Amino acid sequence: MGGSAVFVGRERELSRLRAVVGGDEARLLLVVGDAGVGKTGLVTEATGRLAVDGAVVVWGGCLPMRRMLPLLPMIDALGELDRIDRGELLQDALAGAPRYAQVEVARLLPQRGADGAEPSDQIDGGQRDRLFAAIQELLGAVAQRRRVVLVVEDVHWADSATLDCLTFLTRARRDQGPTGVATCRSDEAPLASYAVEWLAHTRGIAGTVEVRLDPLTRAETAEQVAALEGAPAPASVVDELYARTEGNPFFTEQLVAAYSPGDGDPDAAAGLPARLAELLVARAARCAGAARTVLAALAVAGRPLGEDLLAAVGELPVEDVRHGLHELSAAQLLADAGAGAEQRPRHALLAEAVVVLEAPISPPPAPGQPAQGLRFATERERAQAALTKLKVAADAYPSTDAGLYARYQEGATYMVLGNPSLAAGAYQQVVDRDGSGIYGQMARLGLAESQARSGQYDAAIKAFQELSQRKDGQLPVDGILMQLGRAYRDAGKPTEAQQTFNRLVTEYPDSPFSGDARRELDNLKKT
Repeated sequence: MGGSAVFVGRERELSRLRAVVGGDEARLLLVVGDAGVGKTGLVTEATGRLAVDGAVVVWGGCLPMRRMLPLLPMIDALGELDRIDRGELLQDALAGAPRYAQVEVARLLPQRGADGAEPSDQIDGGQRDRLFAAIQELLGAVAQRRRVVLVVEDVHWADSATLDCLTFLTRARRDQGPTGVATCRSDEAPLASYAVEWLAHTRGIAGTVEVRLDPLTRAETAEQVAALEGAPAPASVVDELYARTEGNPFFTEQLVAAYSPGDGDPDAAAGLPARLAELLVARAARCAGAARTVLAALAVAGRPLGEDLLAAVGELPVEDVRHGLHELSAAQLLADAGAGAEQRPRHALLAEAVVVLEAPISPPPAPGQPAQGLRFATERERAQAALTKLKVAADAYPSTDAGLYARYQEGATYMVLGNPSLAAGAYQQVVDRDGSGIYGQMARLGLAESQARSGQYDAAIKAFQELSQRKDGQLPVDGILMQLGRAYRDAGKPTEAQQTFNRLVTEYPDSPFSGDARRELDNLKKT
């Protein structure tokens, strides 16, 4: 998630960062905070002055890729170094480096025309040691001339090689390597076990300084809104925005972009911008069952609730409420609260997104009767309202869980609207990006369904068969068999359909699809 386009406040944190990065106090600076709270903006502001004074600041970012590319941030950072002074700074450093370092760096930067291969998905121990040492030799050579700052963004998504390399580089003296700056989300869940271990180890060693970013104050939010709009906003508008965003700069920017606070109409902010709504809804989609019910109850209530009230509102046993709260807490979807305390969603905007997601389908109120919250008259109407938002979110986050979820839901929405050809296009994009991941498998199933709906029975049958036979499949086989049997039926293959429905009834007698399968068998016998 990108940060805000304007930088306000943070004077204390900014002074701390400038002192640490510009001095010899620490070798690694860890900047931690929720998504959108302004970590990148703070680091950019802090390192900007150093760059003006002649320091070399290079950046690399981690990505939420399902198939990790080792050392991607280091490759990005060296690529930036290669662009400084038209590559002369890197060339001079390489010229004085040992031969092995030149060879290893060439593996990371094949665009320089050297003989070498890009790093593979797997790096053995000896190769890792040579790569790490080569990067240190290179950056150390630069550090002898100019201060070097290496910024690695979003280490919560880092591969293990990147984390190990960052530790290796920042253990040396300042004149032998870079000062490291790493940004990390505090609300990202779940983290890979090696990332959890790295964070725990890093926080406990000398030379590491951690700076935690809290949300902006109301006064700072007012300053941000004024900077975005070019003029101060009315106090009522600032109050409205601050209540909804709770001081998160990115959320504030998104809401300001959705309407003009200068109009003095806080009601204009009632809608949720598509990019933000779908991102928050995607986070909520991590949870299901009791957790989803509890989150919806908190959203609708609009205020903190204790376990007893949540049980009453959600019509759940207290034990289920506790399990749901535990799952929500693990997914970083609840605000920090002590054991037994009243609970609320982590962000007010998350509550809004869940309310939209759970909007009921019912007739409009009778004339003269007050409206009772967000609702839609038909499933089709709700689908049409959601489609544009889903497209925007999918385009904004094409490779993240949020984007994959939004693109998958775009396909499902097209199916609801009766357009299987457009649904197939959306599903195929998810398959191309996620492969054998859970979203990829769900999209393969959706793609097969859209093919069957379009009369492409052979392709649909082949896909359903492959999904039902996967050893590592994460989808319920009984549901896939139900769709496979119907595809055979619609393709005019009653024998194959009968065999498939019989398999479902025999192997999955307690399946919720077994009743439908028996009815299909009865109909096949009649015909």
